[in-house]
Amino acid sequence: MHPLIWNTSLCGSLPVKWITMSVVWPRLLTPNNLSQIIRKQKNPPTALRIFNEALERYPSHQHNGPVYATMIGILASSNRIMEMKEVINQMKKDSCECKDNVFATAIQTYARVGLLNEAVSLFKNLSQFNCVNWTVSFNTLLRVMVKESKLEDVHQIFLESCYGWEVKSRVQSLNLLMDVLCQRKRSDLALQVSGDGLSGLLS
Repeated sequence: MHPLIWNTSLCGSLPVKWITMSVVWPRLLTPNNLSQIIRKQKNPPTALRIFNEALERYPSHQHNGPVYATMIGILASSNRIMEMKEVINQMKKDSCECKDNVFATAIQTYARVGLLNEAVSLFKNLSQFNCVNWTVSFNTLLRVMVKESKLEDVHQIFLESCYGWEVKSRVQSLNLLMDVLCQRKRSDLALQVSGDGLSGLLS
């Protein structure tokens, strides 16, 4: 435990804030407070330490989706892959409601560092998270797979996933995939995707 410096100037003898190292902890911690604190940290490991320490200091506090998104974004931008994966797994265990963008961020990060299989695995396991809209992460995965020339695989992912209720804009996904396939001069696969997509939309 770090030494505490009690601030009693605001409310008589009642401690209102305490300071550990460079962190000023409020008496009552809200998710918005925590997001602001960790965003201010210039060092990602320090941000992660604060993220974890908050649960020890405030037993009633629970990380919500925006807090997880902030922490995952910080780790992703600094390519701290193992830590990012651990936080994602923690978010899954907490089963807090989370936005699709956080998975899109992780998918882009995995692809950027050459871990496309991790990106695909994360997307295929989104049903284990409390997330009801997968459209952004789905389209992000399509883009990165085409960029990596995984054209046959992306066709299979499209067929497996685009008709589920979690992907809200099937036409958008279909158009995106056809565009990028045509840019890659794979009009043959684009026509096949178009036929599969239209038959699925009309069925």
